[in-house]
Amino acid sequence: MTVSLADLVSKYKERSGLSFSQISQKSGVPAKTITSWANGFVKRPRHWRDLVSSAKVLGLTKAEVDELLQTAGHSPIDTLLGVADEKGQKLLSGWQEKAPPIQLPRLHIHEFIGRLEEQQIVTERLLKNERLCAIQGMGGIGKTSLAVHIAQSLAPQFRDGILWADMRNLENDQILENWALAYDVDISALSNVEGRASYMWGVLTGKNTLIILDDATSLQRVKQLIPSQLADCSILVTTRQKTIAHGLTPVDEAIVSLQPMREQNSLQLLQDSLGFSFAEAPQFVKQEICELLGYLPLAVNIFARRARLLMAPLPMLLEQLRSIRTRLNRLQVGDEAVRTAFEQSWELLEGTLQQAFRLLALFSGRSFSLEAFAHIANIDLLMATTTLGELYALFLLEIVSEEPRRYKQHPLLASFAHEKANNPPELYLQVSAYYQTYAEEHTPNYEVLREDWQNIMAGMRHAYTQQSWELVLDYVGTLQPVWFTQAQYSSARQGYGWADEAALAASNEKQLADIQLHWGIACLEQSDYLEAAQKLKKSLDLFQSVEDAQGIANAHYHSARVQLEQDSYDEAEQALQEAWHHYQIVEDVSGMANSLYRMGNIAYHRAEYEEATKLCHDALKLQRELSNQLGILKVLLRLTMIALAQEYVDEAQSYCADALLLSEALDDQAETARTYYTFANLCRQQSEFEMARDYIERSLDLFQQMGDRSSEANALNVAALIELDWGKADLAQAKYHLAYEHARQSQEISKQLDFQFGIANARLTLGRIYRRQDNVEAACQEWEAALTIARTIKSNLLETRLNELNDRFC
Repeated sequence: MTVSLADLVSKYKERSGLSFSQISQKSGVPAKTITSWANGFVKRPRHWRDLVSSAKVLGLTKAEVDELLQTAGHSPIDTLLGVADEKGQKLLSGWQEKAPPIQLPRLHIHEFIGRLEEQQIVTERLLKNERLCAIQGMGGIGKTSLAVHIAQSLAPQFRDGILWADMRNLENDQILENWALAYDVDISALSNVEGRASYMWGVLTGKNTLIILDDATSLQRVKQLIPSQLADCSILVTTRQKTIAHGLTPVDEAIVSLQPMREQNSLQLLQDSLGFSFAEAPQFVKQEICELLGYLPLAVNIFARRARLLMAPLPMLLEQLRSIRTRLNRLQVGDEAVRTAFEQSWELLEGTLQQAFRLLALFSGRSFSLEAFAHIANIDLLMATTTLGELYALFLLEIVSEEPRRYKQHPLLASFAHEKANNPPELYLQVSAYYQTYAEEHTPNYEVLREDWQNIMAGMRHAYTQQSWELVLDYVGTLQPVWFTQAQYSSARQGYGWADEAALAASNEKQLADIQLHWGIACLEQSDYLEAAQKLKKSLDLFQSVEDAQGIANAHYHSARVQLEQDSYDEAEQALQEAWHHYQIVEDVSGMANSLYRMGNIAYHRAEYEEATKLCHDALKLQRELSNQLGILKVLLRLTMIALAQEYVDEAQSYCADALLLSEALDDQAETARTYYTFANLCRQQSEFEMARDYIERSLDLFQQMGDRSSEANALNVAALIELDWGKADLAQAKYHLAYEHARQSQEISKQLDFQFGIANARLTLGRIYRRQDNVEAACQEWEAALTIARTIKSNLLETRLNELNDRFC
């Protein structure tokens, strides 16, 4: 089948997660021009520069750009480079041949030895069709070093480079951002981890890349980063947990279990580092040193570097190891050997470096900048560079990036630093104040905050631990916009927990009420309805106590959202009436409009269509007075669904057409998803099934990216209905197995959320599927169960449909 320009533009636009207006803004190409390509109005654009500018924003590969250009009747990039002017050359330069990304930590040749058998096994697995391998073993045993060494040797085998993920110190969204940057792709518009993962696997489709997930501690997180089909990518995972390795693959040959190095390899590693001084020492001394170090590569390397620096006799260093080991009776065997090396290194550090090492405990193994350490240590950047460089030279610190320079400690070393630190509370408050100021200075730019997000949240925790309540509240004021714009709801819930105690200690009821309100909203966004209701009720009581009408209105409004999500329409309506009343008092027109819209939603579910239409038109009037485009779009979508329920197809088409135009002009992924969902419903009722399937798949992708589970359940149910109705209209298109699978998935998600409307809706659809397959008994059982739920939640909309089906067939 011939691929058209419209097909390509639409595909890459959807993959990017960007709207037409966003692509236009970033590329400088008019939005109407891009939409004309996507709609097939223009099949052969006159100017190749517009196509290339848009392709750059969409993050296309060279092959994809060439296909786009040639489909539009233009020459490929290499040909254009030969004829383009200076401006055109610059535009095309991004796709000139360049070295693939190689994201690997440093590994000097003398830091690795042996493991030949393990290297061979891992190499064969990565280059075979299975293309997945896991390296498991205890901390410090050399998993990371082996992975890096293998990756270095295999780099020429992977034409599209090597991607690295530090899973202990970075969250999945940060890892995905790092991967996107490596391929010059922008995923900042995707705030949801699932969406970013899905997008990156689209980028990696067809690429021959080695992906290394280092120090995995969660099987769920690993699976989130691994695609369902590995395609041309190879995956190497290192972990300390056998459960993770075996959870990834049932094939024993794909798991390499590392044991401590053989004595011969440990001795060779010491000899390579120490040279002549090693050869002079008695054999039993060398053997006992390796034994006390547990044959662990990390321990052996640290010991060797220290010994080389001091040029001390090995028998003397052996005596130190012996005396220290007696104090390690509470540690396990492996950790015991590593800590022995740490103790020796610690005792031989001079005072300034010991103090610097203590300060590293403040970062708890998180990566940190040179500037942060200099500030906390109260030294200039030159001295900080020198001090950290000495610790790096002794293997007590790692350099994780050069531009900008960042450091971190191995997790075991970080734990050891905590043992030695005994840092006073004032130092933790100093760290806390530093990161609060840093966050305040860079709040508008999340890209800057991303590198230090863990430190920032740790800084807020330090302020809470030290009961520096004013500083905790300063953090809330700084981070609240970031939490919500970047969908950092888990961080928000943690932060509001700390801030709640701070506001309580300050006896500030107004601030306490505001914290409870936003805490409840964060819980609501994560579908934790029970806790959301509790927080919002507490905020309402507090706002009433201080007679804050605006706060009372907001608390009622968001409480209604919780009730709606749980299908409690009577309670939701009562809360919205209260919100409406208080919004009137404070003359908050936006709040009034939103309340009317939600009341219209309730009337729709009660099948009170005239009332629903009236309420939505009143809301639409207010939103238009405010010129609130997002609010207008929401109301138009609801009016479309009301018209469809009444089979007023012309009205539904009119509302939906306006909504589609408006959604393209707005930068709101959630409302774009709801627009696609609504349009899919309209197409289904008009028997335009192919278009309906296309739009429901688009909406489903977006709901999944955002983590909107209830909307995902609704979309899956519509997907089932599309397959069912299509099969009824054309037996050749009947795919009842797909309809059944979609409905079952919808039901499962609804059960997880306790979303009763979703459960009943899915059972209604399952009954229709059974009826189509002439299994009337099973159909009636599903409809009877759904009817019980519909009556419980007082959904006249569902009850009416189910009564009709029961009367007709049961």
